[in-house]
Amino acid sequence: MPTVLIYIDSSLFLNGVLTQAVRRKLEERNRIVSSVHYLNHNDNELIDLLQKILDEPGNFCIAASAEAYPIASRILATLNNDSLIATGETLHPATASRVEKNSFLMHLKESAYNLLLVKSGESIPEILLEAGSPYAKWQLFGSKKYLHLLRQHSLDNHYRFEFFCLIEGWYEIHTDPASPLDSFLPYSEDMILLPSANIFDACIEVLSDQGERISFAESCTGGLIAASFTARSGSSNILDGSVVSYANRIKHRWLEVDEEILEDPGAVSSDCVKEMAEGAMKLSGSDIALATSGIAGPTGGTPFKPVGTVYIAVADREGTLTEHLFLKGDRNYIQYQAMLHVIKLMLWRKKRNFEKFFKIS
Repeated sequence: MPTVLIYIDSSLFLNGVLTQAVRRKLEERNRIVSSVHYLNHNDNELIDLLQKILDEPGNFCIAASAEAYPIASRILATLNNDSLIATGETLHPATASRVEKNSFLMHLKESAYNLLLVKSGESIPEILLEAGSPYAKWQLFGSKKYLHLLRQHSLDNHYRFEFFCLIEGWYEIHTDPASPLDSFLPYSEDMILLPSANIFDACIEVLSDQGERISFAESCTGGLIAASFTARSGSSNILDGSVVSYANRIKHRWLEVDEEILEDPGAVSSDCVKEMAEGAMKLSGSDIALATSGIAGPTGGTPFKPVGTVYIAVADREGTLTEHLFLKGDRNYIQYQAMLHVIKLMLWRKKRNFEKFFKIS
């Protein structure tokens, strides 16, 4: 059953870092969030609003601030005609089925309620809702025709199969753990299928196994690629450093991009991003380098190079690949897509290495 996520107090839901941390904690329990509600604890109608949400059967994760937690506890106790007691420092209904520090779980009829006391700068309390049904994640690179084949196979063999598109030619698939998708699809030069929940983890595993180091030269992505890799454990095995070469003089001084290229065709060009990647390899001594340069917007576009124009490059010991992209969305979404596209380009460049590691042939 999907999980309804409720934040109580504007100090929580205005803090994007905290809300993301709560959601990540739920996802670790294989909990799919079906809807999200934001309530203010000072709202005169808070009790009615919360009770209306909780009327429907389901699993509810309620994140409350220190000010909102006692109010939410009383509302949940009232639902069960219960009284409030304290275990240690945690206030909870007497009939709570499980209590941990700043977290309790209560059941009523077909529903489960997990109330969390969430504080800025502290760890998210333990999620007490039962873990959701496990599922496996796969990354598919290639034509949508392969998705149709997998979809048909799932229908014929009655297993769960869901997917969504990250960028063109890259799909994340969720399926039953006992369904090895790579055994259902014939090997193809124009398709990569990786059994991985997180592409950054996969890259770290494969490059570590190959003993290869990676570096980045980022302009329009502003360090997003480096931040996404270093957010994952094990990134120090493959990454020594990265250059955010936002200004042209930094592209020239640090990465040795030719000044004539920066003049014409300019920083947002195939020639520039090629030299950025090669310069990052030379500067760091890495085996692979990824580079991005573009116009993320909302300003800076021209009729010849509109907002969303991005060039990416992947350099290794065998040479350098570049690609010209036209991306749509707001500034952050364009940056995110640019990052995924350059990672996808690297995966195609290193296709054999990834398939060898994951034993795909």
